[in-house]
Formats: sequence, structure tokens, C-alpha cells
Amino acid sequence: MIEASKATEYLTSMIKGFKLEVSDAVDVVSKLTAVDMKAAVSAADIGAALQNVATTAQLAGVSLDETIAYASTIIETTQRDASSVGMALNRVLIVILGAKGE
Repeated sequence: MIEASKATEYLTSMIKGFKLEVSDAVDVVSKLTAVDMKAAVSAADIGAALQNVATTAQLAGVSLDETIAYASTIIETTQRDASSVGMALNRVLIVILGAKGE
């Protein structure tokens, strides 16, 4: 189970990173819970990953749903540390953003 302070930190990062409204928090939690129930990935893991990639994903035009799908698939498949997966996704999106700017 995730501690309340950590859950708040992850949720705040996602809301700010994807430029969502506070009123969207329940929807975000619902999405995380849905993946948690269907995949071998916890909501805490997804939160940890998205904390590292949310802003870059938003800038790259990748939706919250897509980012959750990418992160959860990579975590589930590789069993890598969620935070590391988020940082790797962040680097990939930075490269894509750089390529778009050329």
C-alpha cells in the first residue's frame, strides 16, 4: 500500500505535469486504479514513473492515458524500477522533441 504523502506527491506531479485541473484528480486516480487492477503494475509504480515523465510527455503531446499505457507496459514487461522507467521514457521523449525541432 502506498503512503498518503507519496500518493499526494505523485498525484500532484501528474496534475501539474499534464496541466490538469484539481477537479481531474478523481479521474486520474480512477485510471491508475484501473491499470493496477488489470496489470502486474501498482498504482504507486505508475505514479513513480509518471512523476519523472509527466511534463515532457505533455510537451510532446502524449496524453496521460498514453503515458500510463507506455509506463505500465514497460514496467510490467521488464520488471524494472518504475522510477527508472519514467526517466527512460523522459529521455526518449526529449529525443523525439529534439527531432521535431530540427
